[in-house]
Amino acid sequence: DLRPAAAAINSAWLAAADPSRIVFHYITSPQLATLASELFSEHFPDINVEVHHDAVLQSHIKSTISFRESSKARKILASPFNFAPFYLHKYLRKGSRGRPIKRAIYIDTDILVLGDVGELADLDMKG
Repeated sequence: DLRPAAAAINSAWLAAADPSRIVFHYITSPQLATLASELFSEHFPDINVEVHHDAVLQSHIKSTISFRESSKARKILASPFNFAPFYLHKYLRKGSRGRPIKRAIYIDTDILVLGDVGELADLDMKG
């Protein structure tokens, strides 16, 4: 279901002072990558969304997750995609449009963006 991601992407794009500066990177499984790319292109033709997948990395992440049956946590939390933020540097290592990615802002699918994320891209973090 791409609706939560679509809402997050659309809200960030609409709130941006200069949306042409923003590239959204969506991480999914190899099985869903083509469909996700087609749906984003169809419904958001003006928004730059790049879809990423890596079966080997996804398998590695899955192998490091342990889920005890006695746990009260929901099994959905054991999804490799819940751990994707910790592996963004690997998912995005090829860059964007042939250029390295200088700064990435992780946006989860359960949020709406009300401010200009471009301000974060310009922020001097003294690093």
